[in-house]
Amino acid sequence: MGAYFKIKKESDIIKKTLIRKKNGSPYPTIDDLNLKIFLLKKYLIDNVVETKIIQNGKSIQLEQPFTRGKELFILLEKEMPNNFIKFVKRLKKFYSNTGMLPDLLDNKNILVTENNEIKIIDLWPLFFKERVKNRDLNEQSYKENLKKFNFLKMKAGLDLE
Repeated sequence: MGAYFKIKKESDIIKKTLIRKKNGSPYPTIDDLNLKIFLLKKYLIDNVVETKIIQNGKSIQLEQPFTRGKELFILLEKEMPNNFIKFVKRLKKFYSNTGMLPDLLDNKNILVTENNEIKIIDLWPLFFKERVKNRDLNEQSYKENLKKFNFLKMKAGLDLE
């Protein structure tokens, strides 16, 4: 992948500064970030942590409230959180309408809060076929992300198409 976030916690705020890897793809534009956040919020509504985009001329930063919670995939080994099926249905609709998925590879990207709310906290690295074609994402990572998506659908009792 071409970019990653350097994360810094300040009180109850997480600041994520976008860092371009050497020889990586160009930074996304503010419009790219806004579009992806808009799409996530449109389909996954209250499962997306509130995010503010800041561009200071030197870097792009995302600010989010610090979210405490259990990692969804680890929690699923023992129990199913409330609204899990609703979350997976939204995720499925998001994928079928846009061809995109959030990053499911890192277990820390989707948390279940103390209030039993499912929250996506990593909003930038969406997985979609175009990124494989552009060599911004390797095909193996794309396939592994789809495999985790299929696991979520199976756990929710939804078809695997």
